[in-house]
Amino acid sequence: MNANPFDPWYESRLETKEIKSFMPDKWTYYTIESDAGQQEEVKADQLKPAEIDDWVLRRSLSKSSGVDILLARHTIDGVRHRPHECIPFEVDHLKSIFKQLSLPAQYFHIRTTSGIHCNGSMCRTHKDEAGNISQTTSVFRSGHGSITTASSVWSAAMRWDASTGRTIAFIEGLFDEDRNDLELYINTCSKFLGHPLMLPEILLHMVTFRLNELLRIPCEEEFYRYEQQTGLSNLPYFSKISHAAVYEWTLQDFQRATTVANRSLTNMVFLRRRFQFTTQYAEKLFSMLTEIKKSEFMNNEIAILIKKEDDCRQRLSDRILQSKIYEHQTECVQKRIENLNTVLYTVLSQINSKNQGELAKINLQIAQAVRSDSIPMRTIAYVTLVFLPGALIASIFGMNFFEFDSASNTVVVASSFWKYWAITIPFTLLVVAVWNVWNWFEKRKEFAGLRDVILLRQE
Repeated sequence: MNANPFDPWYESRLETKEIKSFMPDKWTYYTIESDAGQQEEVKADQLKPAEIDDWVLRRSLSKSSGVDILLARHTIDGVRHRPHECIPFEVDHLKSIFKQLSLPAQYFHIRTTSGIHCNGSMCRTHKDEAGNISQTTSVFRSGHGSITTASSVWSAAMRWDASTGRTIAFIEGLFDEDRNDLELYINTCSKFLGHPLMLPEILLHMVTFRLNELLRIPCEEEFYRYEQQTGLSNLPYFSKISHAAVYEWTLQDFQRATTVANRSLTNMVFLRRRFQFTTQYAEKLFSMLTEIKKSEFMNNEIAILIKKEDDCRQRLSDRILQSKIYEHQTECVQKRIENLNTVLYTVLSQINSKNQGELAKINLQIAQAVRSDSIPMRTIAYVTLVFLPGALIASIFGMNFFEFDSASNTVVVASSFWKYWAITIPFTLLVVAVWNVWNWFEKRKEFAGLRDVILLRQE
């Protein structure tokens, strides 16, 4: 394999500050070995860390067609997301393994920074001096599903040797169910394991399967249930709740529906990007297959397998078509989700407008009631204004300071009448002063309470 001038830079990606130190107690290793056409059922064997170097040395000497796969699994794979900083070996040890197995160094770049939060892939053919393909290499990193329902991110590096027809690979991220599926596909594809694209196609199939059946279908079905309840779908909704009942939903019903819709929208965006990746990766494998078929091979078994095996071309063509169908489906569902969100917010707005109208009616009724209550109060005030002056005058003239003189038919005012005013005026002023002081203290208390509320809000 020709040296890549960027290999030193790819290797340096493992030495960035973001990469954490290797934690051996968190990793488990397995190997899968199978010769092409092998009748015996293939099972993954667990490998102790001390046995890895011996296995690598033996695999580098393999001469028959088939596959040799080293698997690394972190304890949280298949449970929750594993940060990209967690690497399966010490940096120098990982570099040594890749060099002995002649695996592509581009893996270090895609595995660490290039493929973070997205997909990454590389497929290459390497030719000898005669222009014939001597090796093929492939690297990919795919987040093929959610972190709890469809396993974790997979990363893989593969190399196929034309002289032996053997594929050597390093794969990390597969948990137990994934590993069992890989064993099954290795067994069913046994006689084709000498083909350069057999293992990449198997991994492509596994990724597409999980994206579709473990994430897309459950996500869409959850969304469809709410879509049908709103009457937006032509499909009948067999439930006690009719679509017209959306106007009678509670606030919690709307919150659940919008949560499902927004989560589904996020998943559809995620799936659209992932299906674009499976399409692009399948197209790259298809173009490599075209190039491989034009090459000459010294190994007669490999030459016959590649020249006569046309099913691979048809399968890849079907995978490209199906991935595009899945991608188009996610685009359509995104638009339906956006439409559902529009309907939900419109209904909420209509309900809010209806409630505002009813509240306005209630306020009007309250205002009318207050106005009705104010009529008796005004009547009392008018009567008081009419009778109070006369009552005041009558009470004054009814005091002992005034006496009617029958001889002269006149009212006689006592000489001490000034005492009434001397007492009444100061007492009135005192009452007014006390009322003003009490009112000032009440306003001060109210202002202090308002200031405390403002300070609490600021804190």
